[in-house]
Amino acid sequence: MYILLGITFALLYYTVDIGLPDSFQASSGAATRGDLYYFSFVTMTTLGYGDIIPISSISRSLALAQALLGQVFIAVVIGRLVSIHVGKS
Repeated sequence: MYILLGITFALLYYTVDIGLPDSFQASSGAATRGDLYYFSFVTMTTLGYGDIIPISSISRSLALAQALLGQVFIAVVIGRLVSIHVGKS
């Protein structure tokens, strides 16, 4: 599910970049589709290397939503695993 979330956001980023060209700026110039997959997973894990930057307000909003969802997903999964473990004890 976590990987699917990353792929979904990468495709959303790609769609935004097609609709609003130059919505993302890579250190090497314009962001490619591969760059956006990379950006998606870096954002979801909140590493934030800074080599790809969302420029437009839509791309920034999506990046923020993905970072929040990525952290909530991890918190929910860990919480669920702990509750299962405690329930069995």
